[in-house]
Amino acid sequence: MKNDAKSLTVKRIILFLVLSFVPVYILGIVFSDKQGGLTSSFAGYTVMFYPMIANILTRLVTHDKEDLLLAGRRGTKKKYYLFAAIFPVVCGFILGPVLSLICKGGISLDPSVKETGTAKVFIGTLLMQLGLCVPMLINGFGEEFGWRGYLTPKLEKLMPTAPAVAVTGVIWAVWHAPLIWYGYDFGRDYPGFPYVGILFMCIGCVFASVPLTYLTKKTGSVLPAAIFHIVLDNCMTLPIGLFINAEQMGKYSHIAGLVILSVPGIIAGVMILIAEKRSKKAAQAA
Repeated sequence: MKNDAKSLTVKRIILFLVLSFVPVYILGIVFSDKQGGLTSSFAGYTVMFYPMIANILTRLVTHDKEDLLLAGRRGTKKKYYLFAAIFPVVCGFILGPVLSLICKGGISLDPSVKETGTAKVFIGTLLMQLGLCVPMLINGFGEEFGWRGYLTPKLEKLMPTAPAVAVTGVIWAVWHAPLIWYGYDFGRDYPGFPYVGILFMCIGCVFASVPLTYLTKKTGSVLPAAIFHIVLDNCMTLPIGLFINAEQMGKYSHIAGLVILSVPGIIAGVMILIAEKRSKKAAQAA
């Protein structure tokens, strides 16, 4: 990349980050309830939109006409969209026993699960939450259009894909810092609060960035990443709740948060590596 083009890319990244971070930090600090929530409904409803807004404004200000990653490529297989919608829920069933073992010292269902009719209630609740993901998709899109739709492709102009994905993950995590500082995601009662929480968020977001970037690259669209993001946020904790609740996590809330953030990305990463190796072998054999 020529120096002028590199300089322009750096300027675009800086402008994008300023536009993404400043409103979220202002809202996250001014309207914090000091317990991990926000006292302003406006702040709560809009916080996930600022990376999207930053993408749009940066493109307008810098006359950036590169691919928006919206339409996707023709002939994109539906399996990527199905994976985005189903995989986070499957991970919830995997993480439930793991968190039960970590926090309770053994694997066991929550006592309430044994009550008559619980299965029907769970299925109904899960279907309802999946249904709510449709109108809430705009929230997932708000972040993914920024992080995977703008930041990662721009970083890839300056470095290889793997470090670009990692850097995006760290930036994405630090973007959450004001909320974590007051107890969001990990609570407030863990050792090293809030710095350990921010560190764990960085680790978790780096791993989470792997499937989100992969889905975007495979489809040429941020839509499957947005689906993955909102289903993970809205539905993954439901199957986890069959095994353990927030109160039982107690002093291990930071460990539980790290596991919830990291493991889906790790599992997806392994699956991606296996799929890519099989694809290469099939191509070589053809």
